[in-house]
Amino acid sequence: FGEPLPLSAEHGQGMINLIDRLKSEISKLTPPAKEDETDLEDDELRDIIEIAEDSASEELEEEEKDFRVRIAIIGRPNVGKSTLVNSLLGEDRMLTGNEAGLTRDAIDTDFTYRGRDVKLIDTAGLRKKNKVFEELERLSTARSIETIKNSDVCIIVIDAELGLDKQDLTIASYAVSEGKGLIIVLNKWDLIKNKKEKLEEVKDKLEISFSQVKEIPIVCISALKSRGINEMMKEAFEIYDLRKQRITTGRLNKWLDKVVAMNPPPLSRLKRPMSIKYITQSATRPPTFTMFVGGASEIPENYKRYLINSLGETFGFNKIVIRLKTKTSKNPYKDKK
Repeated sequence: FGEPLPLSAEHGQGMINLIDRLKSEISKLTPPAKEDETDLEDDELRDIIEIAEDSASEELEEEEKDFRVRIAIIGRPNVGKSTLVNSLLGEDRMLTGNEAGLTRDAIDTDFTYRGRDVKLIDTAGLRKKNKVFEELERLSTARSIETIKNSDVCIIVIDAELGLDKQDLTIASYAVSEGKGLIIVLNKWDLIKNKKEKLEEVKDKLEISFSQVKEIPIVCISALKSRGINEMMKEAFEIYDLRKQRITTGRLNKWLDKVVAMNPPPLSRLKRPMSIKYITQSATRPPTFTMFVGGASEIPENYKRYLINSLGETFGFNKIVIRLKTKTSKNPYKDKK
């Protein structure tokens, strides 16, 4: 069949190569054009393609602004994930029962909740690796992990009677490491008698395990009785909006001057003062900040943690993951003799 042409029809990528190939093939089948017949010059054709590609990029940016809130329902098997999805949708869409592992794959559902478009994903329960035997379950686990990567907010459903265990913390840790929004949902809360003690127990475990996120929301619900669902979704939308928030460079540098004055950075390895020049937000989802540092020394991790904590408290990011990167200014005399 000849050499294949890689392209993306949806995004307009690779179209130049396709048109060049078509022109080459057509020229073999058609007689030479007369002198008064003119075709588009290659440069003009490429300009048209570039304009089309730019237009496609702009459309993608517009779609990104209005994209649905992608919420992944994750957790161990048989904690009520599918029941929660059914309660949100108001219909028995997912198969539920007492037997663990009824959901074998991630199931996407699009719906609107209080005026906001949502893509809800019910995932298969994540087990420990040594308990994953069947090939189908291996695929389900891989799909669940992929779902976490592609989500905006991860809702970890926990059986309140069993409490928060190591496997739940592992799942939560993975979601946090991927920079996702995180909500802990204690399901079957109506069955708990010592509610205050149980809630304090979960809070203590989260505080010990997740120093990078200060205020992970904890919502107590009953998926079967549809209690606490509104509060859970309110938290999900708030976290989604926080992850998209952008802080102006001016506000960031006013904050930086203040926190550095209150607590200056330590001396470098050469016993010289570290120079933090300025900071800017370089990305969203999660909010990522880049700090430019003078000299060749790296900012110590404990001081970077101080800055991240202050960023979260000042700009209201305590419920989500934020990232702080550092860049070292180049020495203009380094390569000169």
